[in-house]
Amino acid sequence: MALTKDVDVDKITVRGPHNVVELRTATRVYEDNEMLSISFTRKLVACGTLDGSDNLVETDISGYSAVVQGVMNAVWTDTIKAQYKAQLIADKS
Repeated sequence: MALTKDVDVDKITVRGPHNVVELRTATRVYEDNEMLSISFTRKLVACGTLDGSDNLVETDISGYSAVVQGVMNAVWTDTIKAQYKAQLIADKS
C-alpha cells in the first residue's frame, strides 16, 4: 500500500479589468495509483503593489511554472500595469 500525493496548478483564469490571475491548485492523494481524494485551493495574483512613493512594484513570478509565467507575461502588458497602478492610487483616497 503506497500513498502518493500530486500537487499542480490545474486551472488558470484571468479576471477583471486589470487581468488578475487566479490559480487553482489541485492536490490529489493516491493509494496504489487509485485516487483517494482531491482538493482545490485558489490564489489571486495581481501584477504588482504600490510602494511608499506610489511606484508599482511588479509581482515576482519567478517561483511559478513556465506555463503560469507565460500567461502572466502575456496578460500583464504595460497598459494593464499602468491602469492597475492608477486604480491602486485612486483606491487609497
